[in-house]
Amino acid sequence: MKSGEWKERFAVAQLVRAKAGHDRGHDYLICAVSEDERWLWLVDGAGRRLSSPKRKNAAHVQPVQLCAEELAERIAAGTARDEEIKHFLSEYQRAGKKSFTKGGDK
Repeated sequence: MKSGEWKERFAVAQLVRAKAGHDRGHDYLICAVSEDERWLWLVDGAGRRLSSPKRKNAAHVQPVQLCAEELAERIAAGTARDEEIKHFLSEYQRAGKKSFTKGGDK
C-alpha cells in the first residue's frame, strides 16, 4: 500500500490513536481488523505485544493516515517483532507526531 492509498478505513500496520478509555491519547499500530471493521487488535510493542494485542472498538480510535509499510507484511505473516513496532512508534513520537516523515530521521 502506497502513501495516500486508503481503500479501507483501517489497515494492518496503520497508526491509530485511542480517543476513549483509560488509554486515551495512546498510539498503537493495528495488527488485525475484523471483517466488518468494527473491532481492531492493537499493539504498541511494549505494554501491548503481538502475543496479547488490545481489542478495541474502531469507534474509539482516531485513524492516522500513516502506515508502517515495512511492517505491514511481517505483521500479517506473523514474523514482526515487538521491538520493531516499539521502535516505529518511538520514532513517530520523537519526530513530533505531526512532522513525522516516513522512516524518521536517524
